[in-house]
Amino acid sequence: MQIYSELLITAILFLCNIRTFFLKESKPDSLAILAPLSLLLSAVNLFAFGLSLLNIYLVLLSVVVLLSNFHALLRYSARLYVDHYSPLMIFWSVVTSLLCIPAFYCAIVFHPVEKTSASFEVEETLLVYNGTFANGFTPAPNFKKGDVFLTKYMPAKDITGEKETLIPVIESPVILFVPDKRADTEHYKPYLQLLAQKGYRVYSADFFTSDGRWLRNIFDSKIFRRFAMVFDSLSRNHLFNAQLEYYSFCSKREVNALLTLIDEDLGSTDTKYFLVTDWMGKIAAQDLINEKRDRFTGKLNLEDIDEYTTKGYGLISLTDPLLAKYMNISEDGWKTARAMADATEGAVK
Repeated sequence: MQIYSELLITAILFLCNIRTFFLKESKPDSLAILAPLSLLLSAVNLFAFGLSLLNIYLVLLSVVVLLSNFHALLRYSARLYVDHYSPLMIFWSVVTSLLCIPAFYCAIVFHPVEKTSASFEVEETLLVYNGTFANGFTPAPNFKKGDVFLTKYMPAKDITGEKETLIPVIESPVILFVPDKRADTEHYKPYLQLLAQKGYRVYSADFFTSDGRWLRNIFDSKIFRRFAMVFDSLSRNHLFNAQLEYYSFCSKREVNALLTLIDEDLGSTDTKYFLVTDWMGKIAAQDLINEKRDRFTGKLNLEDIDEYTTKGYGLISLTDPLLAKYMNISEDGWKTARAMADATEGAVK
């Protein structure tokens, strides 16, 4: 979980800094190696969970700590003993120790509220693909960078063997969800889990292909895209909204590719789907319903659900509380997720 990695990095930084206050005898400064370790872990955390304000803060703080411990690392690599620290070193230790406090606070107070899919009696499966829209997609080999991350939620299997699944499966329609790019699948997860708990099979995918650019700049990658989209939306809202037609084109292309991938996973080309979108996909949804009436039984745009107040951003009161705080959003996230799932169930029926 993200909170544990953030707390671990902050604790390592704090330990590295406060060691200067507890030197009692001449000895090698072995704890200096925590400085490069913290930078390595913060970089890994960035790749694992994507760009966020706290992750940026931890990376920058790790760089500062590494620079302030540069000479200590040289001494340790030369196997020299340390019997005291310079006033400048002690000064930087005090400063960087104090800078760890906001990181501890944000990691604890604004940590994502997570529940495992198993707690909903739901099975969550991630399918990874490589490829492009032009040439198609194939399952990604192990340990290879993915271009498409397809997540499916469905009622969990009954391991007792008394019945096939713990919750009766609604065979048709399958719910195909198109996440907004300010959110990605992870930020709708509570809603998707609740839909699967109702018996639906739910698919959602995040595309990061070389020919599927949303931002058309260097930030169009798995690590940076959501952060860049949120920043653009909040800082240049009028310009962001003006690109809805382009976002609709991109959403439509993703759904067409998804139909093929999900058909392959289900082993059928006759599956009926119910399409759910957020702000970016609302125009594409109407176009797809008109063009593929034989594949879709209906559609729902999450914008139309009154209880869903963070339209386009997902359930950030649960998945990104720091962003919710910045946007002055205060709500019961699980209540909102349940209202969204109930509204979707009503639209499907």
